Amino acid sequence: MNGNDGNGNAPPPVIGIFRSTLLSSTEGFISRQAEAVPGVVPYYLGLTRLAGAPLPADRVLVTRWRPTPLRKLAFAIGRDPAFNKLLRHLQPALLHAHFGPDAAMLLPTARRARVPLVVSFHGYDVMLPDGFHRSPAGRLWLRRRAAVFAQAELLIAVSEAVRARLIELGAPPEKVVCHYIGVDTSVFGGGLDSEPDDKRDPAHVLFVGRLAEVKGVGDLLEAAAIARSTTPSLTLTVVGDGPLRDQLHARATQLELPVQFIDSATQLEVAALMASATLLCAPSKATASGQREAFGLVLAEAQASGLPVVAYRSGGTGEALTHEVGGLLVPEGDVVALATALTELLTHPTRRAAMGAAGREEAHRRFDLATQSEQLGEMYRAAIARHATRHATTGDATVGDATATGDAATEPSA
Repeated sequence: MNGNDGNGNAPPPVIGIFRSTLLSSTEGFISRQAEAVPGVVPYYLGLTRLAGAPLPADRVLVTRWRPTPLRKLAFAIGRDPAFNKLLRHLQPALLHAHFGPDAAMLLPTARRARVPLVVSFHGYDVMLPDGFHRSPAGRLWLRRRAAVFAQAELLIAVSEAVRARLIELGAPPEKVVCHYIGVDTSVFGGGLDSEPDDKRDPAHVLFVGRLAEVKGVGDLLEAAAIARSTTPSLTLTVVGDGPLRDQLHARATQLELPVQFIDSATQLEVAALMASATLLCAPSKATASGQREAFGLVLAEAQASGLPVVAYRSGGTGEALTHEVGGLLVPEGDVVALATALTELLTHPTRRAAMGAAGREEAHRRFDLATQSEQLGEMYRAAIARHATRHATTGDATVGDATATGDAATEPSA
C-alpha cells in the first residue's frame, strides 16, 4: 500500500494504531488523536472489534480468527498468520501500540515485520504496582517490559507523572517523552457555544468518568451532601459506568441527593453538558492498590469549555489543572476540603467566571488537539528515521527479542 500515487509522488505513510480490542467507548481519544495527525494515514489494527468508539470502517483491520487461546498464543509469539498477512498488505511505516500490555503482545510481531514501534502509556499500565498485574496480559507485560523498553523507538507518557514512573521502572530516559493528549477545541469550547457564567445552571456540578475507585465518585457524593447545607439548589450529573455503579446509586439515594446518572454519552453530548454546567468535579485519588490518575483528560476538556474544575491533587491532575487558574485543587482524600471548594465556586460567580475564562485560555494554549497531533506526527517521523538509520548500520539485528526467552509460550494474552 506504499506505492506512488500514479504521478510519481509517494503517498503519506501508513501508521498502524494497535489496540488488542478496538475500541471501548472510553478510548475514543485514541482515534481522535490519530485522525488529527497531519501527513499520515492511520489504520486501526486489533484482534477484536467492539461496538464502542467510532472508527473509519475502511481503515479497521481485525483478523477473522476467533480470539481462542491458541490464536492468542500464536499472536503473542508473532506467528498469527492472518494478522501478519494484514501487515504485509498494509506495509505500515510505524506501529503505535496503546498501553503497555498491548505493546508486550505486539512486540514479536513488530520485530518480525521490522517495523518501528512507538508505545503510549496511559496510566494503569505503569501506575499500578506490579503485584496487581495478575491477568495473563498483565503478567506477559511484566515479563516483557524490559524488552518493550529496549525495542521501542519511543515511549510516550501522557503526563510527567507517568514519565517519572516509566523511568523508575527502567525505561531509558532518552526514549521517554511526555506528550499530552489533545482536546478537540472545535468541540469543547468551539463547536458548541458555551454559555456565559450568568446563563449557566446556577449550581449544577458535573462528573464525567468511569465509576471506579480511582475516580473518587464516592467522595464527590459525600462532598455534595455537605455542600448542599449552604447551597441547597446543588444538583449533580454523573456521566459514566463501571464496577461501582450500583453502590453509588444506593449511596446517592441514602444521602437524598438530586443526582442524574447517565451511563454513557457521546463526545458531543459531554460537550453540551460542559457548555451548560456550573463546574466539573474530578476527585480522582489513589486506590488501595496504589493506582493513581495518570492525567485527567476530562479536566482539560472542561477547561477548554470554559467550565471551572474542582479536583483532588493526585497523580497527574496537577498537570491538567493549574490551581487558582482553571479551578481549585484540594488535598487528596479530604472530603471536607472538596466540599468547601465546591461551595466556594458555587457561591462566588465572579470568581467562577474568571476561572472559567482563564482555564479556557490555558487549555486552548496547552492542549489543543491540532497542535498536539502535529507534534505527534513529528515524533513519528523521527522514530521512522531513527529505525531506518539503525537498521542500515546494523543489518537485521534487533534488541529485546522477547521470543528468545520462550515466555510467550506460557502466557498468551487475555
